[in-house]
Amino acid sequence: MRQTQIVTRSILLLALCFPWIVNGQESAEVAAEFALVRQHALSPTVKLPGTVKARHRAVIGSESEGIVIALHVREGDSVSKGDSLAQFRTDMLEQRDVAARSALDAVLARQELTRRSLKRARELFESQSMSQQQLDELDFELLELQAEEQRLKALIAQTELSIDHSHVRAPFDGVIVARHTDIGEWRDFGDPIVELISVSDLEVEVSVPEVYFDDLQGIDEAEVAFTALSSNRHSLKVVALVPAAATGSRSMSARLDIPDSLQKLAIADGMSAEVWLSIGQSNGATIVPKDAIVQRQEQRLVLVLD
Repeated sequence: MRQTQIVTRSILLLALCFPWIVNGQESAEVAAEFALVRQHALSPTVKLPGTVKARHRAVIGSESEGIVIALHVREGDSVSKGDSLAQFRTDMLEQRDVAARSALDAVLARQELTRRSLKRARELFESQSMSQQQLDELDFELLELQAEEQRLKALIAQTELSIDHSHVRAPFDGVIVARHTDIGEWRDFGDPIVELISVSDLEVEVSVPEVYFDDLQGIDEAEVAFTALSSNRHSLKVVALVPAAATGSRSMSARLDIPDSLQKLAIADGMSAEVWLSIGQSNGATIVPKDAIVQRQEQRLVLVLD
């Protein structure tokens, strides 16, 4: 039996039994457990801070102009795609729609009258009781009425679209994080109404120093801990490596997907995370149980079975 200093690439065995030497005398053998030590592939890792971010975050703007008459949400409210968030006054648009529809009815009636007149005019023209110019004038009048019909139909469609746009709707499922207007305020086209973030589609964004970025090519997963919740590590899929350095920092960006299975942890946008990324090539290493290591002054030793 002998004592040997640990080396990283050795295959080590703990002694099944061994004698102790005390003052030159061999003591009784002491039974001990042993373990077969195996080689493992280990990759060097780097620990970096990360931040949870919502993939969808939008300041919802107005698609029309007017006075806000209703605001249906407050900060913290959950909304679904298509829900009405705010509403503008629409009485003027509704009056325009009524007027356009009435004008369209009148144009259609005039078209019918002109078609009848044109039919009689063609009969008179064939009997040489009407000139070509009179016939052409009726043809032109019908074309004008048809053009007016198309214009009014377009006006009605535009008015209906404006009425629909008077309801500001959620473009995706999420939570309201800010309101930028209130009831009674005038809003122009594009003015902000509310800010919305997605809480079911999250990712971790990591700023990676440029010295490590090339080593990350080809990695599929990384370990992440959400320290505000627990110290447990979770394996997340790497969904993007963005090869563009942030201005002034010389850092690239890596993004990790947070699966739906982790939503129960109450992970929120802006939460901090610790990320362990594998860098460089995997190396073989010999791993021994910690109880097998004997500390003797400045040395760490392990007993090896002959």
